[in-house]
Amino acid sequence: MPPAKKRKKTSKKKLTGWWPRFRAKLAQPAVLLFLAGLILGVTLVILGILFIGPQHRTPDGRPILERSHSDGPVARGKPAKPPRTVPPDQPRPERQPASPRPPEKALAQRADAPATPAKPAESKPETAPESAPEADLDYEEHFTGKGELSPEMEVVREYRGAVVVPAEPRPSAETPSPPPPPTAPRMAVVIDDLGDSVTFAKALLDLTFPVTLAILPHRPHSTDVDALGAKRGAEILLHQPMQPKGYPGVNPGRGALLTGMAPERVRDILDENLSQTPHASGVNNHMGSRFTEDVPGMVVVLQHLKNKDLFFLDSLTTHKSGVPAATTKAGGDYRRRYVFLDNTRDTRAILRQLKTAEGLAIKTGQALAIGHPYPETLQALRTFAETRDKRLTMVKASDMFPERAAGAQAGNPTGPARAN
Repeated sequence: MPPAKKRKKTSKKKLTGWWPRFRAKLAQPAVLLFLAGLILGVTLVILGILFIGPQHRTPDGRPILERSHSDGPVARGKPAKPPRTVPPDQPRPERQPASPRPPEKALAQRADAPATPAKPAESKPETAPESAPEADLDYEEHFTGKGELSPEMEVVREYRGAVVVPAEPRPSAETPSPPPPPTAPRMAVVIDDLGDSVTFAKALLDLTFPVTLAILPHRPHSTDVDALGAKRGAEILLHQPMQPKGYPGVNPGRGALLTGMAPERVRDILDENLSQTPHASGVNNHMGSRFTEDVPGMVVVLQHLKNKDLFFLDSLTTHKSGVPAATTKAGGDYRRRYVFLDNTRDTRAILRQLKTAEGLAIKTGQALAIGHPYPETLQALRTFAETRDKRLTMVKASDMFPERAAGAQAGNPTGPARAN
């Protein structure tokens, strides 16, 4: 019997080429499971971005309805609850600042002013302005020296004027309040630098006491805010840019008044700026620590405003203001600032400044406070509306007792002179 033939062992052919080997690895269960999870995760992230959208927040974590000063699209999604306001009589741990602020490095120019100033005809100095050392410059007229913004200022540039989700606005009274008695203590609040956000102006007008709106010229919504304020019965001021001590390193913006300008030029600039706020009943200065010290220039301004039946509010960005002396020469009277509210952008600090102005008004008969369109300032004003002394009458800036030349030096404003 012949021996049986041995069967040849059949072996699988080795896969050649990268694609067959890659396909074989993909067929493994672990790899398939990983790929399925990866695809599912990416899909969920994309759907979340499409249906919920990114949440823009301030550095302290509060959601923002709109960025910058423009009335852009509102961020979608359910906003977080607003921070609970604590009455001033209840202690609360102080919030630590995000970054230390050296006292000699105060914030530079207004956050809404362009980093690279435009070149309008009026921005060229007709006489060489006096230069001042950096340490001597006032608040918000203080520059970094290199034409650059500090990291903290960049945060302010991004979030300044953004409307943080607040408590529900309280409707204003339908009937106007009667004029205050002559002997009642009165207090006025002026908010400067408006003209970039109609939304913020509406929030101010929803307060339960009158707020005077000071509108910068040549801003995207200067005329819109003016019309809205007039419709709601608010008082309007032209927030007139004037030369600071740090000029030209610190730019007050388009339409500024500079020392050494011819009187005709000063009047033309005022008329052009006033045309953007046709409902203005007065003017106050934006920056201007240098121009308001120039008595001849202020005489031209005050005489022109007097001819138009407009009053002047001195923001007192310098303790050497020439407004009292200019008032003596031009005749008439003026108003002045007593307290700056938001040199420190913190709600509790701003509320303390409001209480300081309240105490001054009750003690001396009146006080005028100036703030800026910060969300912290808006929140502090809402808290102040509920907690203020009811003996105090909140009025418009024009309802303040005027400062006449003879008594202009009586009393000192509270707090350092800081530009706005």
